Amino acid sequence: MQQKLSIIIALLGHPQILFLDEPTLGLDILSQKTVMRTLVDQAKQQGTTIIVNSHQLDVIDSISDRILVLEQGKSRF
Repeated sequence: MQQKLSIIIALLGHPQILFLDEPTLGLDILSQKTVMRTLVDQAKQQGTTIIVNSHQLDVIDSISDRILVLEQGKSRF
């Protein structure tokens, strides 16, 4: 609940840019999908740029316009 509450509080101010570190860490599958759907909707409706740091590449790949993969501080692609 604390993870979801933190994301909700961050979205309340309608930020132009939002940085999130592992936003779905510790959430059950349904909550993960809800959080990611909410972030995508926020980006589309409010024009928010959302930068997400995560090790869950399958989740990130399903919602992202662009992906940057770093390995030892250098871009892999």
